[in-house]
Amino acid sequence: MIVREGDRDTLALLNEGLALVMADGAYRHLHAKWFAALELPSNRRIVVGGGPQLSAL
Repeated sequence: MIVREGDRDTLALLNEGLALVMADGAYRHLHAKWFAALELPSNRRIVVGGGPQLSAL
């Protein structure tokens, strides 16, 4: 979230709301619903630079 510099009331309200959803488990539920499919499984290997080298043109 973006809050205008000096807008302490809005920042405090957003921080309070975030603390509430973190405390009651709503954050974990929403994260699992919307973002879990985007995460790589932990049991998969990542291979970097495994292909053949290309010569410069």
